[in-house]
Amino acid sequence: MTDYADASAVESVAADWPVTFLECRTRAHNWRPLDDLHNTFYHVHTVTERCGRCKGERTRDEGERGEILSDWGYDMKPGYYLEGIGRIAGASRNVLRRVMRERGNGRVTVVSGLQAKAEVPRTVLRDERQRASA
Repeated sequence: MTDYADASAVESVAADWPVTFLECRTRAHNWRPLDDLHNTFYHVHTVTERCGRCKGERTRDEGERGEILSDWGYDMKPGYYLEGIGRIAGASRNVLRRVMRERGNGRVTVVSGLQAKAEVPRTVLRDERQRASA
């Protein structure tokens, strides 16, 4: 059975995390090809990718015809995993998104009042469409 992290425990740990860890945990990694080691004896390519933000790496084996031979194996930077806290999901993941925004990493645009439709949150537009069709 999977143990899930308590939101308060995640908040205390996330306060010390670099923004790059928060971005990867909330928005997904930015994987880029790093290496492709071709073993001609075994007919296997060992493919390695690195995240452009947190610098974590993942590796898997692929056959010469492109078939996947193994699951991804991960090598993350020290401090990325939260040993003893549990899996981060639900309310705990919400904490990470909030902490990331509170850090004010220079990417938040404040919009007030009526703006162009492109700046209206998608959830508001969806609710307006539902009301109009009812």
